[in-house]
Amino acid sequence: FVFETSHKEDIGHLIASYSPMHASWMKTESDGMKRLRMTDEEKLKLYEELIRCRKALSESRFLQRPAQESG
Repeated sequence: FVFETSHKEDIGHLIASYSPMHASWMKTESDGMKRLRMTDEEKLKLYEELIRCRKALSESRFLQRPAQESG
C-alpha cells in the first residue's frame, strides 16, 4: 500500500501493532532481508496480479486516486 500522509510513522506503527511481520520496512538496516531469484515468468505473473488487484480496487471505489491539483 502507498499512503500519502505526513503521519507515515504513525501509520507504520499501527500496521506493525497488528502485523509485526509487516514492520520490516520501518527498520533502517536491510541486513535481514533476503534477495529472491525470480525468473522472468514469475516476475510477469506477479506484475499481472498487481495490475488485477489495482483494477479491482479501482473498480470497487474502495480506494480512489488523489485529486490532481491543477497549476
